[in-house]
Amino acid sequence: MDRLNYSKSGIRRLEDQLIDVSIAAEALLLTGGETSGQSYKISLRGALLHSAVIEDRRAAFNSLGEMYHFRNQAVHGRSFEGVAEPHVAEVVMQAQSLIRSISLAFLARRGVPDWREAVLSQ
Repeated sequence: MDRLNYSKSGIRRLEDQLIDVSIAAEALLLTGGETSGQSYKISLRGALLHSAVIEDRRAAFNSLGEMYHFRNQAVHGRSFEGVAEPHVAEVVMQAQSLIRSISLAFLARRGVPDWREAVLSQ
């Protein structure tokens, strides 16, 4: 939760806010040792926990994927190529809201879901 709170600090650079919210997503949605397909797993798992409504899930999946795309650019030293900074700021705000919602879903579930079961039962 600290990373989510850090990401909301308006005095920090946009890149730092993006990295912090991404770390919060990773902490919530990835289990130890998962190194492949992180963007897809975060997007899918986050969408599943965010809402039961398919349209909301699609929107969450897309938003989290876009967040992770920009996170990769920031982490690997590339600027947000061809993208206006206000759009990146909007992506960060959407991600912050989604991670908050997902955190509440975790609290309601009282733990980490069995991801295989969660995905296959939908």
